[in-house]
Amino acid sequence: GMGGMGGPPPPLGQQIATMHPLQMSLAVSLAWNMLGFLLTASTKTYAVTDLVGTSAFTLSAIATAHSALVTQWNMRPRKWDKPLRPAILAAAVGLWATRLGLYLTNRMQSIKSDKRISKHFRRPGEVWLCGDSCYPLNLMAYWARQALWGWVCLLPVSMTADLRNYKELQGGGVKSMISSVTLGVGLVGFTAGMYLECLADYQKFSFKTDRSNTKRWRWCDKGLWKYARHPNYFAEVLIWASIFLMAFPIAPIWTIVSPVFVWWLLRYKTGVPLLEAEMKKKYWSHPDFEKYMAETNLMVPIPSGKKFTGSTYGIGSDMDDV
Repeated sequence: GMGGMGGPPPPLGQQIATMHPLQMSLAVSLAWNMLGFLLTASTKTYAVTDLVGTSAFTLSAIATAHSALVTQWNMRPRKWDKPLRPAILAAAVGLWATRLGLYLTNRMQSIKSDKRISKHFRRPGEVWLCGDSCYPLNLMAYWARQALWGWVCLLPVSMTADLRNYKELQGGGVKSMISSVTLGVGLVGFTAGMYLECLADYQKFSFKTDRSNTKRWRWCDKGLWKYARHPNYFAEVLIWASIFLMAFPIAPIWTIVSPVFVWWLLRYKTGVPLLEAEMKKKYWSHPDFEKYMAETNLMVPIPSGKKFTGSTYGIGSDMDDV
């Protein structure tokens, strides 16, 4: 071609390899979740939902780290050492995603159904694109939302994979010092969050499956659950806040939308409201339930200092702390 005009486009592999990390993260997340859509649409299985959803995080983080440490690094020689941060963040995301994916998939084996996607399957006699399920559009939309969820969560990780953001760190200075501190604090927070999430899940699983526990039919109030109704959600927010810290200031400040989004999703959309409504429906008549709701924090597993003063007929105030 003449000066690059009118010549053949570069091979697809090269085009993908030279994508901006944000584009690459979105492409990987969408492609992997669409594979999940095809699997669930063709087999009506529930088993892969969480495993595909969480493994999309791992694949996306690995793809952007590879872009930073191999593709971008080889495209232009640099006079400084390869940054470790994209690899550290990919490892952290992979650890979180693998543990959560396996735990949720194992739990799903005992439940045998998944309300999140079962409502999107075609009912007997229903025509495609019609009826409540609007099959397969609503099912595809579910997987597309899951892909976008992953992409937003991974914003700090993706931006850390843009090597242009490391230029200001060379030669020391304030930004370099801040980045060392945030990486250290973030690693400590991430470790604490993983420990708390594992502990909360283990305590609840043990409580519910221990056949010698005569109270296993009711809400879990042992261990961390004695102090908070959703300690696993607190741990989840801590994990993503720590991942943001590990990425900052290489990832710009606006990527803080990642942990804020996780908190908002759990606190106001898919987490707390659904579980609290289910708990109230199941246990509202139990004499100890209103006391538990009144005296325990919503998410932070520390003693609340609150005392139950008697029935209010409004189980669980909406003014709970985070």
